[in-house]
Amino acid sequence: MSTQEEFQGCPCGGCCGGCPSEGGCEGCPNEGGCEGCQNAGACEGCPNAGACQGCPNADGCGCEGGCEGCPAAQGCGCCGCGCEEEQPTEENLPYTTYGTDDDGYVLLTEDGGVKKKIIKEGTGDLPPAGSKVTVHYDGYLYPSGEEFDSSRKRHSPFTFNLSKGEVIKAWDIGIATIRRGEKASLICAPEYAYGESGSPPSIGKNATLRFEVEGLNIEPPHQTIAERIESATKSKEEGNALFKEKKFDEAIECYNQGIKALDYRWGATPVEEKNIETLRVILNSNAAMCSLKTNNLNEAVKFCNTAIELDPFNAKALYRLSEAYIGLSNFEKATEVINKCLEINPDDALFKRQALICKKKEKVFKASEKKMYAKMFN
Repeated sequence: MSTQEEFQGCPCGGCCGGCPSEGGCEGCPNEGGCEGCQNAGACEGCPNAGACQGCPNADGCGCEGGCEGCPAAQGCGCCGCGCEEEQPTEENLPYTTYGTDDDGYVLLTEDGGVKKKIIKEGTGDLPPAGSKVTVHYDGYLYPSGEEFDSSRKRHSPFTFNLSKGEVIKAWDIGIATIRRGEKASLICAPEYAYGESGSPPSIGKNATLRFEVEGLNIEPPHQTIAERIESATKSKEEGNALFKEKKFDEAIECYNQGIKALDYRWGATPVEEKNIETLRVILNSNAAMCSLKTNNLNEAVKFCNTAIELDPFNAKALYRLSEAYIGLSNFEKATEVINKCLEINPDDALFKRQALICKKKEKVFKASEKKMYAKMFN
């Protein structure tokens, strides 16, 4: 599997040369290989940095003070090409609207009871009625700005079936206009929210609410196997992007969405079965890497073992599993995994180095344990 199909720890992409520990390069023989790379930054020092939201090359320029001669300058709006993403207008929105208010909000209902302003454009199709939609949101009383709920702070995305009456009216109307990856602000009048009864104790009666919503995943009803594979692939790509932003918990959520999309596979062709297996290995292995980053080592073990069940000789999953066991001070299991890899490839420099690290840490652990017991009995 090409390393380009999984996330790279190196901002310029590729100098890690397929290191199983990409995402941090710890233990990689090519660590530091990005030094001097013109693309290793992200527009640091560019006076127009940040003006390229939506430009695929916006993070490719690392030139400070000016872009003359920079190979990444072509196509990057922050380098002066003027490729800033066109801002959506009421006329080019793919859903019915009823004008715009003075604050730039588009009216989604004729009475203006539900209004929307796009903060960041998303990609793909809008969710059809009946879709299983997953979002992150922050909820505020309007106009005071007092926060009453946040799925982000709970690290728990919210999933519901669109247009089934499972949420307030404003959400069935507003979320139907939000694509995957899109961030938007929704203002909801009381009659489209909790009305006269409110939702005590945090939401009083006749309260107007504002939500900042991010579309994470859309699972259309009655998806075909091909559509499920496409959905899982998008979840993988979104997770990879979040990983690069060091948003590891959110990346894990995306990878889990992709894994769930592949749970149903009845009727898959042999080619589709192979694609599903490959994706499941990548999604679980990448989720394991994020779990290592958040020091959730037991979860990392779980994800790694799932990947290894599908691909017993997957070097990345095996390496990450050895890291998790070392972190848990389960040196016996770590050694077992490392030896398995060295039996396959005795000259593997990375696993030879991991074997030395394991022995060293085990020695330190046992010495520390001995001291602790000595203090207890003295």
